[in-house]
Amino acid sequence: LRVTDAHKDIPEVHFSVPTGNFGDVLAGYYAKQMGLPVGKLIVATNENDILHRFFTAGEYHRESIAETISPSMDICVSSNFERYLFHLAGNDASKLSAWMQAFEKTGQLTIQGDLLRQAQADFDSCRGDTSQTLATIETYHQKHQYVLCPHSAVGVYAIHQLSLVSSATVCLATAHEAKF
Repeated sequence: LRVTDAHKDIPEVHFSVPTGNFGDVLAGYYAKQMGLPVGKLIVATNENDILHRFFTAGEYHRESIAETISPSMDICVSSNFERYLFHLAGNDASKLSAWMQAFEKTGQLTIQGDLLRQAQADFDSCRGDTSQTLATIETYHQKHQYVLCPHSAVGVYAIHQLSLVSSATVCLATAHEAKF
């Protein structure tokens, strides 16, 4: 299986996914698990960065929601994240249940050690705030005469911060600008 006929030297493709609810990037995780040539999966968040905090520090801690210019990402708890946690828990439903019950009581789930290293091996992450998002939109408009929607700009910002700008990286666009 190869990525493309045009770039036969690219063995796998990286995906930067602007996300709040984790569904699209989780689909990439499943695709990778099924053997598709998926490289890095980048969780790109705005100021509502519960996922970024999890993948960088192991802290899935509920905080209040900040209103941003990328409202589809303005969440404090990701609705699809438990599906990944099930895999991280070794497909142990009772372990996941205990984690989620504790999270419901405290608003916090913290992982460390091997679990954190596994999560970091599965996903990279980056947080882009409103000023960084606006700067990315402006830069791409000036350089490429293209107007990124604020959601997509968070994903594009992430690949620049993680030094993954290449023909092997795809930034998903989660919303058409007319939607907002």
